[in-house]
Amino acid sequence: MSRVSRPHARFDFHRSSRHEAHHTNPSLDIDDSMRDVLNVSDMRSLKQRGRQVPPLDGASTARELEELEYDETWEGSASEDHSVEESESTERKSARASFGSQRIGSVFLPLEMRNAVDRVVDDRQRPQLQENAKRLFHGDAHGRSDGWGSDYDPSYRSRRQAARHAEADGTAFATVALPSHYSAVSAVLHHVKVRLGNDWTLRHVLDWGSGAGSCIWAFLYAFQKGRTFGDSEPELSQAYIESYLAMDKRDGLTAMAKKLLKDANLGDTKIRWHRGFDDSEKIGRSMGRDTAAVSAFYLSSLPTPLARKELVKEMWSSGAEVLILIDHDTHAGFQSIAEARDFLLRMGRREFEDPDMVEKDLAGCHVVAPCPHDKSCPLLNACHERLVCSFSQRLQRPAFIRKTKNVRAGHEDVGYSYVVIRRGRRPEVATDIEDDKVTSSDTEIGASFDEQIRNEAFSWPRLVFPPIKNSGHVILDSCTPEGKIMRLTIPRSQGKQPYYDARKSSWGDIFPHEPKNPPQVRYEETSRKKGAAHQSSDIGKGNLKRKDSKVFSYDKLSSDLKDSKRRSRQERERRSHKD
Repeated sequence: MSRVSRPHARFDFHRSSRHEAHHTNPSLDIDDSMRDVLNVSDMRSLKQRGRQVPPLDGASTARELEELEYDETWEGSASEDHSVEESESTERKSARASFGSQRIGSVFLPLEMRNAVDRVVDDRQRPQLQENAKRLFHGDAHGRSDGWGSDYDPSYRSRRQAARHAEADGTAFATVALPSHYSAVSAVLHHVKVRLGNDWTLRHVLDWGSGAGSCIWAFLYAFQKGRTFGDSEPELSQAYIESYLAMDKRDGLTAMAKKLLKDANLGDTKIRWHRGFDDSEKIGRSMGRDTAAVSAFYLSSLPTPLARKELVKEMWSSGAEVLILIDHDTHAGFQSIAEARDFLLRMGRREFEDPDMVEKDLAGCHVVAPCPHDKSCPLLNACHERLVCSFSQRLQRPAFIRKTKNVRAGHEDVGYSYVVIRRGRRPEVATDIEDDKVTSSDTEIGASFDEQIRNEAFSWPRLVFPPIKNSGHVILDSCTPEGKIMRLTIPRSQGKQPYYDARKSSWGDIFPHEPKNPPQVRYEETSRKKGAAHQSSDIGKGNLKRKDSKVFSYDKLSSDLKDSKRRSRQERERRSHKD
């Protein structure tokens, strides 16, 4: 039965019968046997509601009809009971855990970008486009389950042959690699904006290895006027970036980037195209606060370590405050990123030690993401090539990708490694704050509290492998502020909020809670003179095994038994022939 209530109202029965309000109800003439039956029946039905059942006695239990005051707590208590049950069944992440797990979800290519690619793809040349795409991006060398990758490193016998394939390669790149690169760059930019906050304003971008323009699209869509992520469809004309310098020596990809942006409304953004970085483009440290230097999916394609080092040195000398490097999730891609990170941190330490450094506030540098420390990477000298620090971003495939790859799946997961470096000293947390007990739904995070969380997050562990979620505890293999890969175990007994946050954590999150028990060191960096990093045991959800590890297999046992029987039979036959 539903109840309808009105605040500050009184329940009145029919006013025309007010003179009958104090008349007692006439008692029923019921024999003793029927009275016993009714008492038992009422007791069974009403005890379930927690009510006291009065004895069925007409003279002593006569009730009167009277005006009843509306009890405002009556409906409130019912709603409170319902809300308590609901809160027990639907928990929420803590504010700090919500901050550490902010992500963009699946990436959809904006309409402007889809239309631009569709214009350069001719359906009449679709078979030739598919052949070029397979030649460049399909094969076992990419290490993907479906054979498709986004590594672009064509080899031609001469420059004339490369020039002859430039246009076809650019079209294949735009339909296969460009969307994948765009999704990964968008994920990194979203995370950088969350970590640096609203005080970081970006006006100028320097792009090394701009290719077909994946970073151009990602930056202009990420930094929009009066728009936050999740709003309506972004537009290039609404970007507040003033200048963009795109640098690349691959003429075919640069021509494709210009072709895609030919009819686009860029608003106030001015794009310049260069083949390399010139010293005239350098700016002072104080002027570089609103400048970012980026290189995406280009570093590992350079032929020599010296060429990679020179590119990173150019990015450092440009004067940009924030440096973003992104590459593939392969061993070569991760190694390029880790070596660039190590080189930039060494450059920063030299500035800390330089007494002649004038701009002390921008001296040195620190890692913004993904690392929670500025020490050496514990996975840089890993003994297993598959053991890399990488992350994944899901891309919803538009029609031109499915047609080019000839696949039916509507999405693909793009793997990438990255590092974000910012000039200046690493932010320090003044005091250790207790675990957050207030959920993000209960408290509106103000600017000061948001800034406090942002500074704390620089020392939170990063999940570099998918979490292992068991029934009573969650295992998190994380990169920690100590510069080690450590296994954090969050049991149910640690508390409701930490355990819930751990169960809802994902690969790539930063986790705010300290474990109840001391963490276990799974991987740590050792001296390069001694060789590879030290690994205590297998880590990660994949349980990567060493090459020298012995794995029991029933198939192998069966095969060995068959071989043994065959050898025994052959030996018996040989002996019988001799006899």
